[in-house]
Amino acid sequence: MGNAKPTIEKPIVCENANHLIECVHNQSNRSDGISLAHYATVLWTFRDGKIVEGQHFFADPQAVDSCFTEVAKSTAPS
Repeated sequence: MGNAKPTIEKPIVCENANHLIECVHNQSNRSDGISLAHYATVLWTFRDGKIVEGQHFFADPQAVDSCFTEVAKSTAPS
């Protein structure tokens, strides 16, 4: 992700005492053209003031998987 120069927008964030929900729009901007624009929701769970779990739900999991597979192929040692 460091090479992706991502832009991240959070159009919705809600919370209560034990949970925080973020709806996130991520846009990666890789110089090799392997980029992705997608929406995800993250459910964070807190206990004793600390994050104990984060669950990610992707609007298009196949697109995210394909992008990460392509990045892994392009950065694998020859």
